[in-house]
Parts: sequence; structure tokens; C-alpha cells
Amino acid sequence: MAITSVKIAKRRRNKEPEPGIYGYITYKVINHGKVVFRSKRQMHSLTALWFMMLWAGYAWFQATYVAYSPNSFVILSPATASGPGMGFWTVASSPYVGIVVGTGQNPQNPQNYILASPVTSSSSGLTYYPLTMPSPTVSGNTSTLTMSRTFINNGSSPITLTEVAVLVYLANNGVTSPAFELALDYGYISPSITLAPEETLSITYQIQVTT
Repeated sequence: MAITSVKIAKRRRNKEPEPGIYGYITYKVINHGKVVFRSKRQMHSLTALWFMMLWAGYAWFQATYVAYSPNSFVILSPATASGPGMGFWTVASSPYVGIVVGTGQNPQNPQNYILASPVTSSSSGLTYYPLTMPSPTVSGNTSTLTMSRTFINNGSSPITLTEVAVLVYLANNGVTSPAFELALDYGYISPSITLAPEETLSITYQIQVTT
């Protein structure tokens, strides 16, 4: 069904989302059961990997060598790589993919695929809870995908977080051990968030597509 100016005007009167892709990140810090900080901002840091995944499906069936390699990342066609194909994973229980955080900052660039200074999960430091990502939902003309992760500072010192990313495994031949870990989204936590010992941080990504 064609989108006309009349339909868009009607949506505006009814306060419905206009056609497009919308993304939001929500941060919530909890101290002993009390919310001490809450922030929601629009996503504006999707990386080129979103397009590369679509491109990879196309390139895989080309007869000639095809490669796209920002930051030494390469996708190969069957002419130079064996196996049934490549796959992307966000493993819920893994602290190395899904929503991850760090204490550095890379320059904003669509070819950012790693954190500058990732904070690894530790039982005596910042502990990562499993990623949660329910099935996408559809309501009216809007489809929504939501993913969340909770972090707790189990250390004895404050931890200041300044960057956040959504990482995926990229593996070949159906093997779940990663060949690469790459960011679908990379952005700054601005203002930075400092977690005191025993404080909890919840980060939620919500991506909506309205037709």
C-alpha cells in the first residue's frame, strides 16, 4: 500500500509514528532497589555491518571473488571460501556478545566494530547477566525488536562506563565458535555512567520499523 501525504498527515494527528526506522537506548541505574538514574536517547550509531549482512547474502552466491574489508574484516564468496555459509549469533549466556560496555571511546565511525576498552565480565568486578531478547512483536504498522542486559558492580571500586555496543559472533561453516566479534551498533554513553559497588545498570535497545 502506497504511503501518501494524506496518510502521513492523519498519522501525525493521531500521534502515530511516521514511516521509518527508529531506535532507542534506555539506561537505568538501581541502588539497593531504588532507581537513581534513568536516561533514554535515540540510537544514531548503527555500523556498516547492518548493510554488510545483507550484502553478504548477495555476495555469497557470486561467481567471482567479492570482498568488503573495513578494518581488515572480509566477507568472501564461494570462490575463495568453502562451506555452506556464514552465520551471525547473539548468544544469550555469553558476556562477549550482545550488549557490552567499555571504559574508552573510539572515534565515531560507521566502520567501528570493536570497543576501545571493553570491560569483561567478572564475579569480582562488573558482572554481566544473560542477554534477554524476546521475539519481535508487530502492532498495527509497527514492528519492534527489544534486547536488554543487566550489569552489576560486584567490585569494591566504582566503574565509569563511557561506551556501549551490540556485538555478534560471525562464524563460518555453521561453527559457533567465533571467527570474529563485530559490533552492529557502537556508541558513547554520554553522559558517562559511574556504577558504585553493588549498583546495577540495565541497558535496553529498542528498534522499531513503521511501514
